[in-house]
Amino acid sequence: MSKESACILNETASNVVENIAYQVAQRHGGIISVNHLTPYLPLSLSLIRSCLDNMVDGHTVTTGERDGFPVYEFNRSKECRSDPPEMETQNCLSCTNNSKS
Repeated sequence: MSKESACILNETASNVVENIAYQVAQRHGGIISVNHLTPYLPLSLSLIRSCLDNMVDGHTVTTGERDGFPVYEFNRSKECRSDPPEMETQNCLSCTNNSKS
C-alpha cells in the first residue's frame, strides 16, 4: 500500500474540496474534471478524485466520461444560466446557503 492510498482527508479538508468543486462547476457549466481543481488545491489527483467520488449521489452530482476521462456533473450548476458570483474563498458555500434559509 502506498502512502498516498493510505492518506484520507479530514472533514474540514473534504469540505474545502467540495466547496471549491461547486464554485468551479458553476464557472464551467456544471461539468468539471479533477484537473479543474488542481490549481486551487495542493492535493494529489487521486485525493481530489476520491473527494469528488464521495460527492456523487446520482442526483445532485453524477459522474460520466468525456474523451476517456471521468467528469463530474453538478446538476444545479448546469441549470444556472446567469453568470456565477465571484469565487468566494473565505466562506463555506454550504454555510452561506444555510444562512440564507
